[in-house]
Amino acid sequence: MLRSLGEDLSQEICVSLRTLTGKGANYREIDVTQRVQAIGIHKCQGLIKLYHFTGANWGEKFVGITKYSWVKAYMALDDNHHAIDCFKELGEGLIQNQLANGELPTQFKDLEKFVCQVTAKRDLPPFLNFDGSSFDSGTWKVRCANFIAMRDKSCTTSCPDLPLIKENGWSEN
Repeated sequence: MLRSLGEDLSQEICVSLRTLTGKGANYREIDVTQRVQAIGIHKCQGLIKLYHFTGANWGEKFVGITKYSWVKAYMALDDNHHAIDCFKELGEGLIQNQLANGELPTQFKDLEKFVCQVTAKRDLPPFLNFDGSSFDSGTWKVRCANFIAMRDKSCTTSCPDLPLIKENGWSEN
């Protein structure tokens, strides 16, 4: 519902966002607004960054776990779980490249707990397990997801000022 400039703006503006997905017999329309209302805005704000963290389109699995399993674990979190805040805050700025005194940066602590909680339920090879003391091997994944989130947030800018990709989780081969 659109109003002229002279009308009362305290009323809600009704907006509908829909997307099409699937193919063949599975082709369908999804009401995004309805899904956001069902999931909750707080969780939705971290959900896309969870997608980046678990590999987005540059890998099918993170530590041998599918995106479906990661999303299922994320959706099972209480709405006030701090890992949701960790995902939500990805893309808000640079993340330090080095661990200070071998300690994980504060903003990763709850993300680390979430990763450990999900991976503990799986029978993973030892080199893929996160035990809390070795999460530093996963910080590159956080930096990559953070960079992608920064890139996505700058999509409306014609010349975004992004940091070097090599310093944010990627390396030249």
